[in-house]
Amino acid sequence: MTHLNTALLTEQDMAKLVAELKVAKTNKDIPALLNLYHPDCILEQPGLGSYSQGHAEIGPALIKFVTHFPDYQREEAGAAKSEDTYISWGMAKVTLTGEFSGHTANGQQTSVMTFILFRFKNNKIIYEGHHWDLSIICQDSGVPVEAVTGNARST
Repeated sequence: MTHLNTALLTEQDMAKLVAELKVAKTNKDIPALLNLYHPDCILEQPGLGSYSQGHAEIGPALIKFVTHFPDYQREEAGAAKSEDTYISWGMAKVTLTGEFSGHTANGQQTSVMTFILFRFKNNKIIYEGHHWDLSIICQDSGVPVEAVTGNARST
């Protein structure tokens, strides 16, 4: 699915934007991150139940992300390109921090497999879908998944 990009980016161009995004995330540089996202960008993290669209929503979502995962580090293991889409997979090392519905994370770092789907428009990121298994992070952090996502289940 193409987002009306008049000139599709090469895989190298996409990888360069994704590498710049990684540096900005590592440095927790919110203005640099927003500069890489198209003004109409959608940022989605299904595992966290997070969906943001446009800079006004994405900025606070990024601040929340770097607050709860202050040491986020991700190593790309591979990537693939198709038209305006770039898929990257690898391992992330994170420490969940904070309090969630009365549960405080224990500060233990964990590793989890991730894949991120990116789409591009006008040399910016128009979509980022960050997928990982939140249950592993929560288990290692001593916090129930439902406390983090706010999706308490009844039995």
